[in-house]
Amino acid sequence: MSQAVLSAVSKGVFSFALMVVLAGLCALIIRGIVHLLARTQPKAPLVAPELTVPVKPVRDDSAVIAAVIAAAAQATTTPHRIVYLAEQKRSANWITEVRSRHHGGHSPYGR
Repeated sequence: MSQAVLSAVSKGVFSFALMVVLAGLCALIIRGIVHLLARTQPKAPLVAPELTVPVKPVRDDSAVIAAVIAAAAQATTTPHRIVYLAEQKRSANWITEVRSRHHGGHSPYGR
């Protein structure tokens, strides 16, 4: 390389390094100013917002609607049939009931 190109590249590298150092110093000065101002400001007390509770809980049917749409889409796109679709009951033997309905739906004799 010629002397002029080498001189220009070295000046560019030096300028870049100088900019990095100055930017870091400016960031540290700004950070110090922010911390100093944060210490001098009185802290406002935190006030919790008042919560309003509805008298009657609102029922969200979006999960039920999504399940019905998914079941309808599955029923129209596959040769299988829906065995049982209803709201879940809270009983101790619910898994036995669901299994018997499911396995009964596979019966070739229509029990």
